[in-house]
Amino acid sequence: MQLLSIIVPVYNVNKYLDKCIQSILSSTYNNIELLLIDDGSTDNSLAICKKWAQTDNRIKVIHQDNSGAGAARNKGLEIAQGDFITFVDSDDYIDKDMYSELLKHFADSVDIVECDYVLTYDDYACFKQDNNLVEHYSIKEAMKLHIGDKMFKQLIWNKVYRKSILKNVFFPLGKKIDDEYWTYKAIGNSKNLVHVHKEYYAYRQQNQSVMHSLKISNRLEAIDSKICRHNYIVNYVPELKNISLINLWQSCLYQEQACFLSNQITKEIKDYFKRVLLEYPLDLSVVENKKLKLWLFFYMKLNVLTCKVRNLLKIGL
Repeated sequence: MQLLSIIVPVYNVNKYLDKCIQSILSSTYNNIELLLIDDGSTDNSLAICKKWAQTDNRIKVIHQDNSGAGAARNKGLEIAQGDFITFVDSDDYIDKDMYSELLKHFADSVDIVECDYVLTYDDYACFKQDNNLVEHYSIKEAMKLHIGDKMFKQLIWNKVYRKSILKNVFFPLGKKIDDEYWTYKAIGNSKNLVHVHKEYYAYRQQNQSVMHSLKISNRLEAIDSKICRHNYIVNYVPELKNISLINLWQSCLYQEQACFLSNQITKEIKDYFKRVLLEYPLDLSVVENKKLKLWLFFYMKLNVLTCKVRNLLKIGL
Protein backbone atom coordinates (compact mmCIF):
# COMPACT_ATOMS: atom_id res chain seq x y z
CA MET A 1 0.00 0.00 0.00
CA GLN A 2 1.61 3.24 -1.18
CA LEU A 3 1.85 6.31 1.03
CA LEU A 4 -0.58 9.19 0.48
CA SER A 5 0.39 12.65 1.73
CA ILE A 6 -2.61 14.82 2.65
CA ILE A 7 -1.76 18.54 2.84
CA VAL A 8 -4.07 20.78 4.89
CA PRO A 9 -3.27 24.51 5.15
CA VAL A 10 -4.68 25.83 8.43
CA TYR A 11 -5.55 29.42 9.29
CA ASN A 12 -8.10 30.52 11.91
CA VAL A 13 -10.54 27.65 11.37
CA ASN A 14 -11.11 26.47 14.94
CA LYS A 15 -14.84 26.19 14.24
CA TYR A 16 -14.39 23.58 11.50
CA LEU A 17 -10.98 22.00 12.06
CA ASP A 18 -12.04 19.07 14.25
CA LYS A 19 -14.53 17.89 11.63
CA CYS A 20 -11.93 18.17 8.89
CA ILE A 21 -9.24 16.19 10.74
CA GLN A 22 -11.67 13.59 12.05
CA SER A 23 -12.97 12.88 8.54
CA ILE A 24 -9.43 12.36 7.23
CA LEU A 25 -8.39 10.06 10.08
CA SER A 26 -11.55 8.01 9.51
CA SER A 27 -10.40 7.22 5.97
CA THR A 28 -10.54 3.56 4.97
CA TYR A 29 -7.16 4.11 3.29
CA ASN A 30 -4.81 3.88 6.25
CA ASN A 31 -1.35 4.49 4.81
CA ILE A 32 -1.40 8.27 5.03
CA GLU A 33 0.60 11.13 6.42
CA LEU A 34 -1.49 14.13 7.40
CA LEU A 35 0.45 17.39 7.09
CA LEU A 36 -1.25 20.19 9.04
CA ILE A 37 0.45 23.43 8.01
CA ASP A 38 -0.55 26.18 10.43
CA ASP A 39 -0.14 29.52 8.68
CA GLY A 40 0.20 31.75 11.72
CA SER A 41 -3.30 31.26 13.12
CA THR A 42 -4.37 33.76 15.79
CA ASP A 43 -7.16 31.59 17.23
CA ASN A 44 -6.64 28.15 18.79
CA SER A 45 -6.26 26.29 15.48
CA LEU A 46 -2.62 25.41 16.19
CA ALA A 47 -3.58 23.97 19.59
CA ILE A 48 -6.26 21.83 17.91
CA CYS A 49 -3.67 20.52 15.44
CA LYS A 50 -1.28 19.62 18.26
CA LYS A 51 -4.07 17.92 20.21
CA TRP A 52 -4.84 15.63 17.27
CA ALA A 53 -1.14 14.96 16.64
CA GLN A 54 -0.86 13.50 20.14
CA THR A 55 -3.51 10.91 19.26
CA ASP A 56 -2.17 9.72 15.88
CA ASN A 57 1.46 9.40 14.79
CA ARG A 58 0.47 9.83 11.13
CA ILE A 59 -0.03 13.55 11.79
CA LYS A 60 2.74 16.13 11.40
CA VAL A 61 2.14 19.71 12.52
CA ILE A 62 4.18 22.51 10.97
CA HIS A 63 3.86 26.11 12.12
CA GLN A 64 4.94 29.09 10.02
CA ASP A 65 4.45 32.84 10.07
CA ASN A 66 1.38 33.97 8.18
CA SER A 67 2.32 33.78 4.49
CA GLY A 68 -0.88 32.68 2.78
CA ALA A 69 -2.42 29.37 1.74
CA GLY A 70 -0.09 29.07 -1.25
CA ALA A 71 3.00 29.19 0.95
CA ALA A 72 1.45 26.66 3.34
CA ARG A 73 0.70 24.25 0.50
CA ASN A 74 4.23 24.72 -0.89
CA LYS A 75 5.63 23.79 2.52
CA GLY A 76 3.50 20.65 2.45
CA LEU A 77 4.75 19.76 -1.03
CA GLU A 78 8.32 20.34 0.13
CA ILE A 79 8.16 17.89 3.04
CA ALA A 80 5.65 15.35 1.71
CA GLN A 81 6.99 11.79 1.69
CA GLY A 82 4.09 10.14 -0.10
CA ASP A 83 3.96 8.51 -3.51
CA PHE A 84 0.72 10.41 -4.03
CA ILE A 85 -0.39 13.90 -2.97
CA THR A 86 -3.77 15.40 -2.19
CA PHE A 87 -5.12 18.54 -0.54
CA VAL A 88 -7.99 19.26 1.82
CA ASP A 89 -9.12 22.76 2.81
CA SER A 90 -9.31 23.00 6.59
CA ASP A 91 -13.00 23.98 6.67
CA ASP A 92 -14.03 21.07 4.42
CA TYR A 93 -14.29 17.32 5.00
CA ILE A 94 -14.24 14.06 3.06
CA ASP A 95 -16.10 10.77 2.80
CA LYS A 96 -14.24 7.92 4.48
CA ASP A 97 -13.89 5.99 1.19
CA MET A 98 -12.56 8.85 -0.92
CA TYR A 99 -8.92 7.86 -1.07
CA SER A 100 -9.49 4.11 -1.19
CA GLU A 101 -11.69 4.62 -4.23
CA LEU A 102 -9.55 7.17 -6.06
CA LEU A 103 -6.24 5.42 -5.54
CA LYS A 104 -7.44 2.14 -7.02
CA HIS A 105 -7.77 3.86 -10.42
CA PHE A 106 -4.09 4.70 -10.70
CA ALA A 107 -2.44 2.65 -13.45
CA ASP A 108 1.11 3.19 -14.73
CA SER A 109 0.02 5.92 -17.16
CA VAL A 110 -2.54 7.66 -14.89
CA ASP A 111 -1.28 10.70 -13.00
CA ILE A 112 -4.43 12.42 -11.67
CA VAL A 113 -7.71 10.95 -10.44
CA GLU A 114 -10.56 13.23 -9.41
CA CYS A 115 -14.05 12.79 -8.02
CA ASP A 116 -17.23 14.83 -7.77
CA TYR A 117 -17.97 16.97 -4.73
CA VAL A 118 -20.98 18.26 -2.83
CA LEU A 119 -21.61 21.81 -1.62
CA THR A 120 -22.62 22.05 2.01
CA TYR A 121 -23.25 24.57 4.78
CA ASP A 122 -23.01 22.10 7.65
CA ASP A 123 -21.33 18.92 8.91
CA TYR A 124 -23.91 16.55 7.42
CA ALA A 125 -23.34 16.45 3.68
CA CYS A 126 -25.10 13.72 1.73
CA PHE A 127 -22.68 12.18 -0.75
CA LYS A 128 -24.27 10.88 -3.97
CA GLN A 129 -22.43 7.71 -4.98
CA ASP A 130 -24.87 5.79 -7.16
CA ASN A 131 -23.11 6.62 -10.45
CA ASN A 132 -20.51 3.97 -11.31
CA LEU A 133 -19.20 5.78 -14.39
CA VAL A 134 -15.40 6.10 -14.51
CA GLU A 135 -13.94 8.03 -17.46
CA HIS A 136 -10.37 8.17 -18.76
CA TYR A 137 -8.93 11.21 -20.52
CA SER A 138 -5.77 12.19 -22.34
CA ILE A 139 -3.99 15.40 -21.36
CA LYS A 140 -5.51 17.24 -24.34
CA GLU A 141 -9.03 16.06 -23.53
CA ALA A 142 -8.64 16.92 -19.84
CA MET A 143 -7.19 20.36 -20.57
CA LYS A 144 -10.09 21.14 -22.89
CA LEU A 145 -12.56 20.19 -20.15
CA HIS A 146 -10.51 22.25 -17.68
CA ILE A 147 -10.67 25.35 -19.87
CA GLY A 148 -14.42 24.93 -20.27
CA ASP A 149 -14.80 24.47 -16.49
CA LYS A 150 -16.64 21.19 -17.04
CA MET A 151 -14.28 18.69 -15.40
CA PHE A 152 -10.75 18.83 -14.01
CA LYS A 153 -11.55 22.34 -12.81
CA GLN A 154 -9.08 24.61 -11.03
CA LEU A 155 -10.17 22.97 -7.76
CA ILE A 156 -7.20 21.24 -6.17
CA TRP A 157 -8.92 19.31 -3.36
CA ASN A 158 -11.10 16.78 -5.23
CA LYS A 159 -8.06 15.18 -6.85
CA VAL A 160 -5.22 12.81 -6.01
CA TYR A 161 -1.93 13.46 -7.83
CA ARG A 162 1.04 11.25 -8.55
CA LYS A 163 3.85 13.04 -6.73
CA SER A 164 6.31 12.79 -9.63
CA ILE A 165 4.26 15.20 -11.80
CA LEU A 166 4.42 17.93 -9.12
CA LYS A 167 8.20 18.09 -8.91
CA ASN A 168 8.42 21.69 -10.16
CA VAL A 169 4.80 22.77 -9.70
CA PHE A 170 4.41 25.25 -6.85
CA PHE A 171 1.74 27.71 -5.79
CA PRO A 172 2.38 31.41 -6.42
CA LEU A 173 2.81 33.53 -3.31
CA GLY A 174 0.55 36.41 -2.41
CA LYS A 175 -2.40 35.25 -4.52
CA LYS A 176 -5.93 34.82 -3.18
CA ILE A 177 -6.91 32.29 -5.86
CA ASP A 178 -3.59 30.48 -6.08
CA ASP A 179 -5.20 27.22 -7.24
CA GLU A 180 -6.10 28.84 -10.57
CA TYR A 181 -2.39 29.39 -11.23
CA TRP A 182 -1.53 25.80 -10.28
CA THR A 183 -4.00 23.21 -11.54
CA TYR A 184 -3.42 23.63 -15.27
CA LYS A 185 0.30 23.01 -14.74
CA ALA A 186 -0.41 19.77 -12.89
CA ILE A 187 -2.72 18.69 -15.73
CA GLY A 188 -0.07 19.70 -18.26
CA ASN A 189 2.49 17.42 -16.59
CA SER A 190 0.15 14.41 -16.73
CA LYS A 191 -0.13 11.59 -19.22
CA ASN A 192 -3.67 10.43 -18.52
CA LEU A 193 -6.38 11.46 -16.07
CA VAL A 194 -9.44 9.74 -14.59
CA HIS A 195 -12.76 11.18 -13.42
CA VAL A 196 -14.86 9.17 -10.94
CA HIS A 197 -18.50 10.25 -11.03
CA LYS A 198 -19.13 9.90 -7.31
CA GLU A 199 -19.16 12.53 -4.57
CA TYR A 200 -16.47 12.03 -1.96
CA TYR A 201 -15.54 15.60 -1.00
CA ALA A 202 -17.67 18.12 0.95
CA TYR A 203 -16.91 21.73 0.07
CA ARG A 204 -18.20 24.05 2.75
CA GLN A 205 -19.79 27.18 1.33
CA GLN A 206 -18.71 30.41 2.99
CA ASN A 207 -20.44 33.75 2.48
CA GLN A 208 -17.05 35.45 2.33
CA SER A 209 -15.31 33.03 -0.06
CA VAL A 210 -12.82 34.67 -2.42
CA MET A 211 -14.65 33.97 -5.66
CA HIS A 212 -18.03 35.06 -4.27
CA SER A 213 -16.53 38.35 -3.12
CA LEU A 214 -16.90 41.39 -5.36
CA LYS A 215 -13.53 42.86 -4.41
CA ILE A 216 -11.91 44.40 -7.45
CA SER A 217 -8.53 42.87 -6.60
CA ASN A 218 -10.03 39.37 -6.70
CA ARG A 219 -11.65 40.02 -10.06
CA LEU A 220 -8.42 41.27 -11.64
CA GLU A 221 -6.46 38.39 -10.16
CA ALA A 222 -8.93 35.97 -11.77
CA ILE A 223 -8.15 37.54 -15.16
CA ASP A 224 -4.42 37.44 -14.50
CA SER A 225 -4.63 33.71 -13.78
CA LYS A 226 -6.50 33.15 -17.07
CA ILE A 227 -3.79 35.09 -18.93
CA CYS A 228 -1.07 32.96 -17.35
CA ARG A 229 -2.96 29.79 -18.28
CA HIS A 230 -3.52 30.99 -21.85
CA ASN A 231 0.17 31.73 -22.30
CA TYR A 232 0.95 28.24 -20.97
CA ILE A 233 -1.51 26.62 -23.38
CA VAL A 234 -0.15 28.54 -26.37
CA ASN A 235 3.30 27.15 -25.56
CA TYR A 236 2.46 23.59 -24.49
CA VAL A 237 -0.97 22.69 -25.93
CA PRO A 238 -1.23 25.06 -28.94
CA GLU A 239 -4.09 23.14 -30.54
CA LEU A 240 -6.31 24.47 -27.72
CA LYS A 241 -5.28 28.12 -28.02
CA ASN A 242 -8.55 29.23 -29.65
CA ILE A 243 -10.84 27.82 -26.96
CA SER A 244 -8.46 29.20 -24.34
CA LEU A 245 -8.65 32.66 -25.90
CA ILE A 246 -12.45 32.51 -26.08
CA ASN A 247 -12.51 31.58 -22.39
CA LEU A 248 -10.22 34.52 -21.57
CA TRP A 249 -12.63 36.91 -23.31
CA GLN A 250 -15.62 35.35 -21.56
CA SER A 251 -13.83 35.79 -18.25
CA CYS A 252 -13.09 39.44 -19.00
CA LEU A 253 -16.74 40.04 -19.81
CA TYR A 254 -17.89 38.28 -16.64
CA GLN A 255 -15.37 40.00 -14.35
CA GLU A 256 -15.89 43.48 -15.82
CA GLN A 257 -19.63 43.02 -15.34
CA ALA A 258 -18.94 42.16 -11.70
CA CYS A 259 -16.82 45.28 -11.31
CA PHE A 260 -19.69 47.42 -12.56
CA LEU A 261 -22.14 45.58 -10.35
CA SER A 262 -20.01 46.39 -7.30
CA ASN A 263 -20.09 50.13 -8.13
CA GLN A 264 -16.31 50.25 -7.73
CA ILE A 265 -15.44 50.66 -11.39
CA THR A 266 -12.75 53.25 -12.14
CA LYS A 267 -10.98 54.52 -15.24
CA GLU A 268 -7.97 52.40 -14.27
CA ILE A 269 -10.13 49.26 -14.14
CA LYS A 270 -11.73 50.04 -17.50
CA ASP A 271 -8.29 50.63 -19.01
CA TYR A 272 -7.05 47.34 -17.59
CA PHE A 273 -9.72 45.35 -19.41
CA LYS A 274 -9.13 47.30 -22.61
CA ARG A 275 -5.42 46.49 -22.46
CA VAL A 276 -6.13 42.79 -22.00
CA LEU A 277 -8.50 42.69 -24.97
CA LEU A 278 -6.00 44.58 -27.15
CA GLU A 279 -3.09 42.37 -26.12
CA TYR A 280 -5.10 39.18 -26.74
CA PRO A 281 -7.24 39.92 -29.83
CA LEU A 282 -9.99 37.45 -30.69
CA ASP A 283 -11.03 36.39 -34.18
CA LEU A 284 -14.78 35.95 -33.81
CA SER A 285 -14.83 33.43 -36.67
CA VAL A 286 -13.48 30.79 -34.26
CA VAL A 287 -16.47 31.24 -31.89
CA GLU A 288 -19.03 28.56 -32.76
CA ASN A 289 -21.77 29.49 -30.29
CA LYS A 290 -23.87 32.12 -32.06
CA LYS A 291 -25.24 33.77 -28.92
CA LEU A 292 -21.78 33.98 -27.36
CA LYS A 293 -20.34 35.33 -30.61
CA LEU A 294 -22.94 38.12 -30.62
CA TRP A 295 -22.22 39.13 -27.02
CA LEU A 296 -18.46 39.09 -27.63
CA PHE A 297 -18.96 41.22 -30.74
CA PHE A 298 -20.82 43.83 -28.69
CA TYR A 299 -18.21 43.57 -25.93
CA MET A 300 -15.46 44.08 -28.49
CA LYS A 301 -17.08 47.26 -29.84
CA LEU A 302 -18.84 48.69 -26.76
CA ASN A 303 -17.50 46.94 -23.68
CA VAL A 304 -18.89 49.32 -21.05
CA LEU A 305 -22.38 49.45 -22.53
CA THR A 306 -22.40 45.68 -23.01
CA CYS A 307 -21.57 45.10 -19.34
CA LYS A 308 -24.28 47.48 -18.20
CA VAL A 309 -26.92 45.92 -20.47
CA ARG A 310 -26.04 42.39 -19.33
CA ASN A 311 -26.24 43.47 -15.69
CA LEU A 312 -29.60 45.10 -16.34
CA LEU A 313 -30.86 41.90 -17.95
CA LYS A 314 -29.19 39.79 -15.24
CA ILE A 315 -27.26 37.78 -17.81
CA GLY A 316 -24.09 35.94 -16.87
CA LEU A 317 -24.07 36.64 -13.13
